[in-house]
Amino acid sequence: MKRLAVILPYNEQHIENFTEHFKATIKESTDFYYKLVFLKQKSNRPLNKGKLFNIGYALHKDKFDYFCFHDSDLIPISEECNYSFEGKPISLVGMRNKINFGDQSEVQNFDKYSLPYDEYFGGATLFSKKDKDSVTNEPRDMSPLEAVTHLCASIQLADGHADHEEREVWLVAIEELFPEFSDERADKFLMEAQTILNQKTGTERIGHIKDVLKRIQALLSNDQIKKLSTKLANLIEADGIIMTSEMEIAQLIEQELGITIDLNEDL
Repeated sequence: MKRLAVILPYNEQHIENFTEHFKATIKESTDFYYKLVFLKQKSNRPLNKGKLFNIGYALHKDKFDYFCFHDSDLIPISEECNYSFEGKPISLVGMRNKINFGDQSEVQNFDKYSLPYDEYFGGATLFSKKDKDSVTNEPRDMSPLEAVTHLCASIQLADGHADHEEREVWLVAIEELFPEFSDERADKFLMEAQTILNQKTGTERIGHIKDVLKRIQALLSNDQIKKLSTKLANLIEADGIIMTSEMEIAQLIEQELGITIDLNEDL
């Protein structure tokens, strides 16, 4: 029987509801044994989910076969939610279940909640130890598509999750900058980028972005970088709100690439 560790940031308001409904949904599985791992951040700084996920993984990687990085406010409310591992990393939200999850405001009524898109990656991400520890391209070895996708993913995840609107803007940008690549290949790079970034602490993520920017500067022409600046502005504005964390990444991009990202000051 395979062993699953479900790793979640601790939230006092969510833990009881999550535990109750997770157990009711999963019930007794003949496919896997599971353990819920709640990790609490001691400092009063903004929640660093990536660091908590990394700590949880490090503490349990030798005792479990596969893992789920899970938001505690996303609750499975249907027995159709499938936490068994099918051999490759996957987001349970939006790709496999369509989705049989509820948020904290809905779960008390057991209302079904369906995301309006299929390509969301986050919320509840299932992967194996092999996937987590596997060798991936370092920024210095990335293709232009990979490097730009990692940069866009860092903006998408700046507020803690990737929105549908941001993904749509990213896809348009990729199709215009790299028309020779298929959407399927681009999606693969996006999922890999989001997985890698979610596993990094704040400092590690900034270092990764800087290395990616160096790679972009080495690979893209001046005209391509100029086009990219417009695409990045569209990406940052995609959800109608410009977060401080997104502004910080924009400033880093401007500094490293020597470009200006014109943003709507009214957002």
